[in-house]
Amino acid sequence: MSLAPDAPTIPTIPSKLPFTIELTQLDFPGAPAVQSFSWGQSCGKWLIVGGLDSGIHSFAGIHPMQNENRRLMVIDPKKKKVWSASVNDLPPTLADPLHACNAQTARDGEILYIMGGYGFDVVSQKTITFDSISTIHTEGLIQAIIEKRPITPYIAHVHDPRAKVCGGELVRLGKWFHLVFGQTFDGPYVPNDADIGKLFHWKYTEQVARFKMHGAFMWEYPAPIRNPSEHRPFHRRDFTAAPFITAKGRAGIGVYGGVFIPGRFAVFRHPIYIDDRAGVQVDTSYSQFMSQYTCASLPMYMTSNHTMYTALFGGMSMYQYSPRTQVLTNAGITHVPTITVLGRDRKGATAEYICKASYPHAMGADAAFIRSPHAPWNKSGVLEMDKLTRKTIVGHIFGGLLAKRAKGGGWNTEASNMIFEVHVSMKPSKTRTPTLTSGR
Repeated sequence: MSLAPDAPTIPTIPSKLPFTIELTQLDFPGAPAVQSFSWGQSCGKWLIVGGLDSGIHSFAGIHPMQNENRRLMVIDPKKKKVWSASVNDLPPTLADPLHACNAQTARDGEILYIMGGYGFDVVSQKTITFDSISTIHTEGLIQAIIEKRPITPYIAHVHDPRAKVCGGELVRLGKWFHLVFGQTFDGPYVPNDADIGKLFHWKYTEQVARFKMHGAFMWEYPAPIRNPSEHRPFHRRDFTAAPFITAKGRAGIGVYGGVFIPGRFAVFRHPIYIDDRAGVQVDTSYSQFMSQYTCASLPMYMTSNHTMYTALFGGMSMYQYSPRTQVLTNAGITHVPTITVLGRDRKGATAEYICKASYPHAMGADAAFIRSPHAPWNKSGVLEMDKLTRKTIVGHIFGGLLAKRAKGGGWNTEASNMIFEVHVSMKPSKTRTPTLTSGR
């Protein structure tokens, strides 16, 4: 397999999108600040599990538990109310995986599955990647938290070494779950390769595992799909994965961005498409410019033009865009406010759109898109665009990292408590057409 060169090319930016995305920030100052969390929802309320209540997850110089969200929180975005219960009331073996960050999460009706994740293990007194599968009855736990009743009956937990992953994604397609890429990381988080084997141990999974769930247990677990070439395109963590409609109309998974290319401090730019029938395709025909780090995403499909659209909301990006100069600059890896849309037609051609709407700040890494149950979603979780008859609230974006410029350069980050309504209307919108800075 040959990979496209890293030399930049001008991104294909059509002049218009056939729809418009808008953000409206909710006035909810009492919302909790959290990032890298797991979530479920029921009856208009959100369940927030784990994550961190501070900025970038460096534990250097402080006890790791100081950063962890050890509350199970219920948020009612309409009534602007918050309830919570402490995981410290649970036995440590049950509680510890529930305050992990960067766990893999999927939902199946009222059941919330949480696999792995990175956090402090009270039993061993170490920071580890958990080998756990937690299943939560979302509606029951939400009501128990609100009514201040015992929460243990609504949580089940098992150990499984196959679930020992953090920074990957768990995506459900029909009866099958897909544990996509990620890594195991044991030890304190110190971003210095010289400490590998001394302070911490890590290993990328470089695979896609496919299985069904029976209660809290994996079953029907065929051999995982592993790296298709010596270029190791599966060597990814902290990417965005979202449901996808293939050119043949089948449900699949799109994987966008991720870090790090082996031996380099660089992001992956070739999207990957996972189709249970056709296998895995690394799309070397396109190199993604924006939002290569985990961020909120909105998958949409338009039957009338047979095109799949995936909106990526800010986060961290290899390129940054200036609305004032309309210039796209290679910034390494930086925080951005930009909202982009990847469009892929039935022939497999990809275009990247820069939307006029954006966040008010550089933000969005490790935020969550929580979809509205009232919008027209298909069974895989893709928005059916042709069924939109008016401007519609299709979901909310919550939490994540908020970045502010530090004196002398760089960023200071903190967990965000901002909530945004995401509106979509079938009104065509002009997109921004950038130019690339010379030699970048």
